[in-house]
Amino acid sequence: IARDLHDHVIQRLFAVGLSLQGTIPRARSAEVQQRLSDCVDDLQQVIQEIRTAIFDLHGPYSGTTRLRQRLDEAVAQFETADIRTTVQFIGPLSVID
Repeated sequence: IARDLHDHVIQRLFAVGLSLQGTIPRARSAEVQQRLSDCVDDLQQVIQEIRTAIFDLHGPYSGTTRLRQRLDEAVAQFETADIRTTVQFIGPLSVID
């Protein structure tokens, strides 16, 4: 369930948000622009709530090793390229030891 939510639902919501963001400058009315902007903000909040639910589905310790390993592998790809990397966590940190 968590994987489906992440791989499908969140990606589709994110795509809708991007589409709405691209529409904002095309709207002639300031009121319509504001309404579209508010919808984008609402979508961002929904995405964050789904991500929190995904973390809750995994439980407090499920997947932490895999997450850390995947992040280490991703960051390691840039070590030889002399690129400075930063990792930022958004969401409940209790699932990450």
